[in-house]
Amino acid sequence: TEGSRSNFFIIKDNVFYTPPSHQILEGITRQVVIKLLARLGYELKVMPISLPFLTSADGLFLTGTSPGVLPIRQVNDQVYDVTLKPLQDLQGLFHHVEETYVSLNG
Repeated sequence: TEGSRSNFFIIKDNVFYTPPSHQILEGITRQVVIKLLARLGYELKVMPISLPFLTSADGLFLTGTSPGVLPIRQVNDQVYDVTLKPLQDLQGLFHHVEETYVSLNG
């Protein structure tokens, strides 16, 4: 439920899910995304992610320093919706925060 330099999230029924901090190496981008989800008013549930739950998800994405918020289109034969409104809302706000930070600190 994490990559070598990324963290993992699931979207199901407009709720975001991510594994508990004690099961992963928590990334800074993950922490920012969690704060942005709260700002956007989306619910976040922290819980272990099982394979059956993964296959029932509406959308998946990774977070990390380089990719930011990176939607996952497909895992094996399972195709996920990369145009989900909650995901687009998060990507938009993340991009805005990223641009603002760069312009203030650049």
